Amino acid sequence: MLYREMLLLGPRRHDGLGEVAVWPVGPLSGPALLPVRLRSAEDGAVVETELGVIAEWLGLTQRLVPLGCETSGIRWDDFLLPLLDGS
Repeated sequence: MLYREMLLLGPRRHDGLGEVAVWPVGPLSGPALLPVRLRSAEDGAVVETELGVIAEWLGLTQRLVPLGCETSGIRWDDFLLPLLDGS
């Protein structure tokens, strides 16, 4: 699962990938928020972002690059060959 998909699911259910997790929160006063947990073996933090801002960003990214097509434009041979032959 990609992080973008996780942000789509986060407002409806707890979801996570490695050191990143998101989950829904109940209604509070003010704008709806989406908590995002970032952690490593030593440290971590929870940041809250406005759900409307995330929704707007996700809509834009989906129009530019549909879900599931994130790597379709990568030319793997052009990327990997110089690494493999040492040039």
